[in-house]
Formats: sequence, structure tokens, C-alpha cells
Amino acid sequence: SEWDLYKKTTQPQSVTQLATAAVIHRASGSQNFYHWMIDHILKLRAIEFYEKKTGDDVELIVSEHIPGFAREAIDLLGFGNHSIIEWKENKIRVDKLIVPSWPDPTPGNLHWIESKIRCETNEFGDKEWVYISRQNASRGRKVANFDELTPILNDFGVEVIYCEEYSLEEQIELFRSVDGVISPHGAGLTG
Repeated sequence: SEWDLYKKTTQPQSVTQLATAAVIHRASGSQNFYHWMIDHILKLRAIEFYEKKTGDDVELIVSEHIPGFAREAIDLLGFGNHSIIEWKENKIRVDKLIVPSWPDPTPGNLHWIESKIRCETNEFGDKEWVYISRQNASRGRKVANFDELTPILNDFGVEVIYCEEYSLEEQIELFRSVDGVISPHGAGLTG
């Protein structure tokens, strides 16, 4: 059966026709790093399973507002060669709509992500411990006495890192290469 994805409007709309597709990230979807990695990216595992079972190629429907790190994650997980449709709330007709179940961050699912992403950078080999700072965040979880904390971190050889200054691939490599991480609670710890 066919599925129509569209936003109600009084304007005439062109229709995009797709054979087999899955909605990975909808317009009201999260821009938050943690929720994207845990709630949306894991859907790709189910799509990979479906493609192996059926031989069908699944086109990925994402919001036109997809964050850059999410597109990078799609590429790093090996889905960059898939047709990716940025939904601008135009009408899309899909012959087969694949609806992956809402994935849980189980050890098996997280291992799948780890096994799929192989980073080649090795620029973080000399860091032992890092502190993931939230001081540049637009809201929430900033440390009130960060200026007092910095000298203590320096005394122990802990380097202050701002995840937003690194690509997703660099963040993954950073977390794989250090002995320990210190941070206020937040999405930066998802890497």
C-alpha cells in the first residue's frame, strides 16, 4: 500500500514518488546530539537488516533541518551512499514505508555503532584525561566556578576540550584514545 507524507497546506504541492523509504528524522525531531545518536541513528541498524533480508534499497527521509553531526554520523556508519531526501514538508508518496521500531541503547545496538564507525585520525594519542567543557553551550550545564576549576585540572594534567570544536569523527577518536573523561552531565558524553 502507498503512504503519503505531507503537511496540510492550501498551496498546490508537487509529489515526490519513492519506492522504499524510511523516515529517520522528522521536522519536529530533535537537534540534540544525544537524542539524535540514541533515538534516530540506531534506526539505521534496522534499515540495514531490512535491506539485507529483502535486497531493497531504502531511501532515507530526513528533516531539511538535519544537524551537521547527524549527516556526518550517517556517512560514518556507511549510509552516505543511500539516497537521502531532505523533507521540506512537501508531499512524498512512498510505495513501501519502512518504520523501524524505536531502538533501545542496548549493548548490542551500541556495539553495532562502534563496529561500523572506524576512525582513521590519531591526533589525540598524547592525552590521558580530558575534561569536556560545557562553557560554550548556549544553555544549561555550565560550571559556575569554571575559572576556579581550570587550575586544578591543569595541576593534574587534565586537558579541557570543547566537543563543538571537533567533527564527530574527531570526537569519537578522542573518546577512544583517552584513559578517562571528566565532564558535567550532558550530551557531550554520548561520543
